[in-house]
Amino acid sequence: MSLGEPVDSILLKTKRAHKHVLDLETAYRTFGTTEPYPYTVAFETDPNTGDRLYSLSKVAPIPQDFALLIGDAINNIRSCLDHAVYALVKVANRNAIKRRDAKFIIGDSPGDFKTKFERVKPGLREDAIKAIEGIQPYIGGAGEYLCHINGLANIDKHRLLLTIWGSCEAHSILPSQRQWVADFQGKDPAVFEGAFMGHRISPLKVGDILLRVPKAEVEENMEFRLNIAFAEPQICKGNPVIESLHQMREVVSQIVVDFWRFGLFR
Repeated sequence: MSLGEPVDSILLKTKRAHKHVLDLETAYRTFGTTEPYPYTVAFETDPNTGDRLYSLSKVAPIPQDFALLIGDAINNIRSCLDHAVYALVKVANRNAIKRRDAKFIIGDSPGDFKTKFERVKPGLREDAIKAIEGIQPYIGGAGEYLCHINGLANIDKHRLLLTIWGSCEAHSILPSQRQWVADFQGKDPAVFEGAFMGHRISPLKVGDILLRVPKAEVEENMEFRLNIAFAEPQICKGNPVIESLHQMREVVSQIVVDFWRFGLFR
């Protein structure tokens, strides 16, 4: 659906980010399903308890090309916010501030945001100022999630390739867990056969114990969902990469659409 200019042009950035994320998904799927497989999960039985211990006997390095796709996606998402603010300045008073100051401010704290935003405010209408301040794009604010985007973009642009590592996100649901979920939702436990239970471990390395399953709960065909996660910065460390990128793109797209819905680009 077209929202007209400048929104359509601004959102081209998030559409480009979406393509990079889809390319990353394809690359990761190929990485995980092509021999020699990157991860090998082995199990052994504890001789004292009879419990089954699942561990990693092989962990392959993650291709560096993944970091390039992630960086491209992140920078497209981040620059979309700057394009939006530049468009807001154009309809207000583009000559009131320097062009380099027409950008979306994301602060390390409320005070940091307030100080930096003062340079942008003279170029914005009052309704745009209130809209951006209402997002609270700083650590501790409602828009703290934008700090994840900003931190990753700064690392990729100014320092190094983004660091990612392997992560375990979930395992096949155990019988007692099936029963607990079924009781909670008032359903038959059989409904949850084949379901997964969240269980995050990262970074993955050879020898890691992924799960200890009590003897009474051992079932065959135990599966683990292995993923890639951010290794930095601290604010988003351990978060799954692909899911996070999709969410970041959706959050930023919604901000732009909300600006349009509030009439800020007119």
